[in-house]
Amino acid sequence: MWTFYAEYWRNALNFKGRSRRKALWYPILLNHVIFTAVINIFCATVLSFSEQSISIVNTLLALIFFVPDYAVSTRRLHDSGRTMLLPTLFGITILYTQLLSYIAPTGTFAIIITFPISIFSLVVSILILIFSLLPGDKQVNDYGSNPRVHHIF
Repeated sequence: MWTFYAEYWRNALNFKGRSRRKALWYPILLNHVIFTAVINIFCATVLSFSEQSISIVNTLLALIFFVPDYAVSTRRLHDSGRTMLLPTLFGITILYTQLLSYIAPTGTFAIIITFPISIFSLVVSILILIFSLLPGDKQVNDYGSNPRVHHIF
């Protein structure tokens, strides 16, 4: 598990090639554990901070993990011969909704703007989830050789 997590950070800016399912799911699991621990420690030790401060810490952690998650998701979809279109669309919608949550007004207008984007993001994330769970191509594809051949654990 730690080997895949180290590989996740080493390849944080690598959008080429292919990744195994383990190379995607182990880092996601560990990132959620780290994310939850940091938020809980922050909330437990700094109780005087407002909900907005906790939201800012939440956003900062999400931004730290965003690029490596985007890279490994792209490589995972490459493993089954798919392009980086879905992770790109998902990333754009997530960044847009995060930005909008800080600058847009609240109320009905904000709901009208964010609801269709949120539905689109949900559909794209379900597609990415399905494609990420499927096994990759066993042979060489446009994105490289089978990563299972190179990593035997």
